[in-house]
Amino acid sequence: MEKILNQNMPVKELSRIELINSLQSYLDRQISGKNLLELWEQSSQDFQPIYYNLFHLVCDEDIRLKDDEYSKRQIQQLELLIEGMKKNESIDILKEISFL
Repeated sequence: MEKILNQNMPVKELSRIELINSLQSYLDRQISGKNLLELWEQSSQDFQPIYYNLFHLVCDEDIRLKDDEYSKRQIQQLELLIEGMKKNESIDILKEISFL
């Protein structure tokens, strides 16, 4: 299935495995937050609630540098999201993982 960003640029929706890999790459600091969000923009509509949660995660990068406890909490949540996606948990469960 393809999602159309505009009439001239069809974009292939990313698979669940590709989304999991993007999260792991972000966790491992192999891609930037901006790259993570760009990849997730290519996810299906079903994953959009998670995209919005990830937006908060990425926006908090500067806070994580200053606050170790906050950083640990957000990393734990990211690890929960990765594990939940690997276990094929429902979107309703995954969207409850918060980075606030």
